[in-house]
Amino acid sequence: ADPALVSQYDRTLSAVRDNAWNVRRLQSVRMLGSVPASASGAPAHLALSGDTLYVAAGDLYELDPDAKQLILLLAQGTEVGGARVGKLRSVSVDGGAVIASDGASTYVRDSQGIWQRRALAIDDVGRVSETLPIVSWGDAAYGVTWEGDIVRFFETSAGPQSELWATSALNPDLLQVTDFVIDGKIHLLLQDGRVLTFSRGQLENTAAPFVTPRLTAPRALAQAPLASHRYLVDGDASVGDNQGRVLRVDQGGNTIQYLAPEDEAVRDALADVDQVAIDELTGAVFWIAEGVLWQARL
Repeated sequence: ADPALVSQYDRTLSAVRDNAWNVRRLQSVRMLGSVPASASGAPAHLALSGDTLYVAAGDLYELDPDAKQLILLLAQGTEVGGARVGKLRSVSVDGGAVIASDGASTYVRDSQGIWQRRALAIDDVGRVSETLPIVSWGDAAYGVTWEGDIVRFFETSAGPQSELWATSALNPDLLQVTDFVIDGKIHLLLQDGRVLTFSRGQLENTAAPFVTPRLTAPRALAQAPLASHRYLVDGDASVGDNQGRVLRVDQGGNTIQYLAPEDEAVRDALADVDQVAIDELTGAVFWIAEGVLWQARL
């Protein structure tokens, strides 16, 4: 057969499949480099503030996009507020402030750029999950206990305090949480791909993504700033010749799949992806897969 004709048929078939399966292709995919060795053994966590990417990977880093380098902001073992920083495993942005956490405290810079430590009242709630993040929002921080309860950490004049914000006793699905994000409401990803939305401690909405191929084991959830969609990370999916995908899901469960281009050099860039950070306003997409940091555009 004529190779040019075969290639044309292949492109046509790919376009038909993409249209039928609600697939959009990422643009300008490029590899930025590997995350530091301190991140080995645990997935890194990403957060975007404007066009600045922050990476919690044992230490806290900021990406210099021009030099394609990670700039160290806060290292584990540094003494802050009379205690040493543990292994930083999550980072979030609250009101423009970048806040990292080692699971026992949160760390935020003051107006002079000096890091301040805020202890979390962990002992009051037993233990929090080591696989889920600590997310800061509105002068408080939120985590999930081993019993599946959502707990709110805050400070008063009496010191660090905590309270149960939602419980698995009343919401058994909280026992299946694999990741969560906050945008004023709390959105939680379950093992089966459903996304629960809680407001003021009450279940408000359940979105069940309908997608082909079906979801089997989504890994993480991303919230684009000022966007009404959530993004699910599914690094194990096979779609045509592609490995890995990111799903955009609205409150009704309507879904669009984002894949890497079918170019052989990058079509597996989303395979084994752990974390994604997205800014819909600029179209920027960052993700980490097997210790490698990638960048693309929606």
